[in-house]
Amino acid sequence: DLSGGLRAAGIRTFGLVGLLGGVLGMLSDPARAWLLGLGFLGVAAIATASHVMTLRQRSDGDYGITTLIALLVTFGLGAMAVSGNVVLALAAAVVATALLQLKPELHHWIGTLDRFELNGAIKLLLISLVALPVMPDKGFGPGASLNPFELWWMVVLVSGLSFAGYIAYKLAGPRLGPLLSAVLGGLASSTATTVSLARFDARTPGMTRTLAAGIAAASAIMFLRVLVIASIVSEALAIQLALPLGIMTAIALFGASLLAIRQPSKADAVEPEVEFAISDPSELVTALKFGLFLVILVLAAHYLRLWLDDRGLYAVAAVAGLADVDGITLTTARLIAGGLGVPTAAGAILTAVVVNTFVKVGIARAISGAALTLQVAAALVPALALGAAAWAVF
Repeated sequence: DLSGGLRAAGIRTFGLVGLLGGVLGMLSDPARAWLLGLGFLGVAAIATASHVMTLRQRSDGDYGITTLIALLVTFGLGAMAVSGNVVLALAAAVVATALLQLKPELHHWIGTLDRFELNGAIKLLLISLVALPVMPDKGFGPGASLNPFELWWMVVLVSGLSFAGYIAYKLAGPRLGPLLSAVLGGLASSTATTVSLARFDARTPGMTRTLAAGIAAASAIMFLRVLVIASIVSEALAIQLALPLGIMTAIALFGASLLAIRQPSKADAVEPEVEFAISDPSELVTALKFGLFLVILVLAAHYLRLWLDDRGLYAVAAVAGLADVDGITLTTARLIAGGLGVPTAAGAILTAVVVNTFVKVGIARAISGAALTLQVAAALVPALALGAAAWAVF
């Protein structure tokens, strides 16, 4: 608390504690490392005693220890700076200052997340920091194609990206309207977003163009998502996919913008609260299902490539695209290390992307009707055509 009144430490105290950490850090060579530790314990003892005395005088019910911890961090940063890690100390100081300054914003953000989302974050940490390190990093099964560590790392990667989009939607979702909400929803699941918007169109007349724009925008984000996943696994694959997926993204977003602009004015009075059917992607059952899906894709790709050469991979990609593009993107990118050509891998991923996009058009037709389907197709089919043309030419 640097604002005056009852406080355990002020600006001068923080400055002096940081200076003390720097002085003791300079005096503490390997033979006198105990000096720095003793200084830290001394500061901790004095700060704790001051904090206790301050609490006895308080009547506002504020018993936080943020100031106490910040004081100890300041001492450590002073010692770190004189040890030669000046840049790291500065970066840590900026982060600490931001955490202290953004208290209201952080509390607001946490307040928008319920226990469900917090449990999801814990589960994500569980599958990444606990489960991943114990996975054996060697091949099993036919052709040693099943590597538990690599497969689970893929699960962690996709779960992390999906959870980030899920939280982004939860933080700023329906308040932004259906179009921007669809963009955030597309970060987590463009298919689930399509289902939700198609359902909304079926029961809410007059919003077809805006909802079609949302579906197109979610699909555009899916194209970018595939490119991001590919870039994490294989730089060469990302370079190969950058042009066609970039064109698909740009054309789909352009189509979405035209649809949103041309929405009849009579729909302006409608303020839909679009609830996307996005389940928590960090759920253990969801992660296990995706892991099983990856195992099936890896085995199918292995055997079909043996029987049909690289044509078998395209068949696997087309079937996988009916449900998901993340799995085939990761599976195909992984095969590059085993000798699969980058152009072949990129072609298989684009096949899955095209199939998955037409699945979204089919979802619009099955749930809503012809009007929404035509609008969605008008935005997405040109994107696919131009992206495929760029792939064929270049």
